[in-house]
Amino acid sequence: MELKENPVPEKIFEHSGYGAQIYRIRAKGTNIYFQCGTFKDGEGNDFSADLYQYDILKKTVGKITDSVTKGFVITDKNIYFNQNDALYKISIANKKKTK
Repeated sequence: MELKENPVPEKIFEHSGYGAQIYRIRAKGTNIYFQCGTFKDGEGNDFSADLYQYDILKKTVGKITDSVTKGFVITDKNIYFNQNDALYKISIANKKKTK
């Protein structure tokens, strides 16, 4: 098998901010879930880690929720995460958020 050089892939997500980083990447079905964290300012104040979903077939990305702490877990039906010291879940089917 001969390997061929691929062209540079298109940009799928862009985020800027102080200390912007993408982490806690998970895949489920045709979706990739990840957190994107930034600080409010250059002094390191008000860190926020928002949760995003990228559909690899539709090539669409969207924010699921703001300020997720302590990571997240994905099951067949729900996404579980902590926010403001409380456990929440979001239905994958209808995006409804419940405590």
